[in-house]
Amino acid sequence: ENSKLIEKSYIKEKFTTTTISTQHQTIDFPYNRLFEKKILDIIKEGRVEELNEFSIIQDEEEASLLSKSSYIRSVKNHIITLITLVSRASIDGGLQANIAIPLHDGFIQQLEELNRLDDIRNFAGDALHEFTKKVNQNKNDYFSKTITSCKNFICLNIYENISHSDIAEKVNLSPKYLSILFKKEVGMTVSDYIQQKKIEEVKKLLTYSNTPISEICSLLNYNDQSYFTKVFKKLVGTTPKQYRERSHLLDK
Repeated sequence: ENSKLIEKSYIKEKFTTTTISTQHQTIDFPYNRLFEKKILDIIKEGRVEELNEFSIIQDEEEASLLSKSSYIRSVKNHIITLITLVSRASIDGGLQANIAIPLHDGFIQQLEELNRLDDIRNFAGDALHEFTKKVNQNKNDYFSKTITSCKNFICLNIYENISHSDIAEKVNLSPKYLSILFKKEVGMTVSDYIQQKKIEEVKKLLTYSNTPISEICSLLNYNDQSYFTKVFKKLVGTTPKQYRERSHLLDK
């Protein structure tokens, strides 16, 4: 009996080792973790415009095969995995589970009915866009049109040296009244929100690029790098350098 258990364990280990070894021999990095993280961040934040910049499904020669019987089956398997991850990201982004889960199930059912590769690829993009739009709508539903305009203005001009007065002028309100309204709806001051969004942008640059930290500091209009580091550590819990190291994108 013990011999049978040992034999079963050996067979399982042999299968796992052989599978991994075969993948390494035949495919060059089929699983792009950084690409996946970037896509999921975009969906979680509801950034519809940025999603247009990405090719959702890798080309045939780059995709890992999840089905030996059919390449189309393999692509479908990839998309099912992606839709599952995306539905979870949309929930993390604030979309109600009772919306995200039926969307997830419905998209997979529709996907299984498709048989043409072009239709399958286009469907994947449509599904991701729909999740992203739902997250975006959900985020904006909590705020008045005025505050939504303020938030959009801040995001679109995050690399500019925007001020409280600039935003008040944009939405035709006095700075004082905007302060009251913004704090009431968003739960923080306009200045704190700008700071938060700038640091979020810094995190993206640290994760997805090798731009020097000093240059990032300048790009986001922080004139004092020590102050910038202090603000970043206060909001994120680590220094910019430590954050980049954790993302494994630091130049070596």
